[in-house]
Amino acid sequence: MRRARGFTLLELLIAIALFALLGLATYRMLDSVLQTDNSTRAHEQQLRELVRAIAAREVNRQYLALAHGRWQGVAEQAVDQPIGRDVHNRLRMAVVRSESTTGKPAQTTMRLLDGTEQACLVACKLHTGRTHQIRVHMAWLGHPLVGDTLYGGKPLWGMARQALHATRLRLLHPTQGRALDFLIPPPADFLQLLTETGLHYNESQLG
Repeated sequence: MRRARGFTLLELLIAIALFALLGLATYRMLDSVLQTDNSTRAHEQQLRELVRAIAAREVNRQYLALAHGRWQGVAEQAVDQPIGRDVHNRLRMAVVRSESTTGKPAQTTMRLLDGTEQACLVACKLHTGRTHQIRVHMAWLGHPLVGDTLYGGKPLWGMARQALHATRLRLLHPTQGRALDFLIPPPADFLQLLTETGLHYNESQLG
């Protein structure tokens, strides 16, 4: 929020929760359209409503993932596998047994956009917001992300970071109720990676 005064403690705590749920870059997208208001109560209301909407699965979050390997199975797959801390490596999360007391429900819809023998470009829609959810589910499918060494990926074609991009966010304005639709083009290194792998993408594929 662009305002002269600073955050109250409550605003800061709620904002931190939003950063964890959406990521800083996605939160900044919202900053450009949320009502500029000097009222602390109005700002807190907006932040609270955003957290509630995400928890209620009313926010549509889509990512682009570029992963290793030839895509297996049908073009669209719904992954419904609980995620918890990896008992063998505390830095990792992992798909765990449904009866596990440490796992939390996690659902992601994966849809193939383009693929070769070496790599696949996948649109990922989050239905929950677990730590590393897309990375874990893609690795569980046998398609770790390019550059994601924590989950079995390799830094290929000049991409050393995880080949994951938050590309679309759709929701209702937290206080005005109007529909918001943010579409963020992939960054230059992601586009270069697509070129190197021979994969193709255009925004109309997102649907």
